[in-house]
Amino acid sequence: MENIRYNTECSRLKMGEYGRYIQEMVSQAIALPTRAERQQCANTIIRAMATKIDHTKPAAVRNHMLWDHLYIMSGGQLDIEWPHDMTVAAKMQEAPKPLETLGKEKPIRARHQGRLVQQTIEKLCNVDDERARRDYTHRVANQMKRNLHAWGQGTTNEQRVVSELDRLSEGQLELEPNFRFAKLVDGPANDNLSKKKKKRY
Repeated sequence: MENIRYNTECSRLKMGEYGRYIQEMVSQAIALPTRAERQQCANTIIRAMATKIDHTKPAAVRNHMLWDHLYIMSGGQLDIEWPHDMTVAAKMQEAPKPLETLGKEKPIRARHQGRLVQQTIEKLCNVDDERARRDYTHRVANQMKRNLHAWGQGTTNEQRVVSELDRLSEGQLELEPNFRFAKLVDGPANDNLSKKKKKRY
């Protein structure tokens, strides 16, 4: 048991689909002294790799892919005569750049309302046309009510919507005292589901 080597103790595989034995073959090929020996070993490795992939693709595409994978597994250190340009394979080794997000720069102040509502409110605060500003405020308020209804799994508090609108707009947007929120209407899918449930009883 002392001589057993566990995978957790080994180096991480660059392409796990080919297994550790082929990865070790690649490492041995890199260490060979002459280019002729490395070339012969690389051809043997390609044949071994071909047994582990899907053969439904055209032979040319499959062969191109195998050599790209061999280049990646060798980390570009295998000095042989490659059958095609390995520029694409070299780029595949590069770590992708992190995606740019606004979360760190400007967090969402009300997650259940989402970033789109927050951005809409910020732009609405700069609208000079009073009528357009009022109309869009009504639309945003109704959308906020729908978001709160979905977030709360059916529960809605219109006073909370008014409070959140005031907070997100920093007091620049407000609803008239006589404003009435639109009624929430269930979709046809929910109606059909409720009818099916009623038929069971």
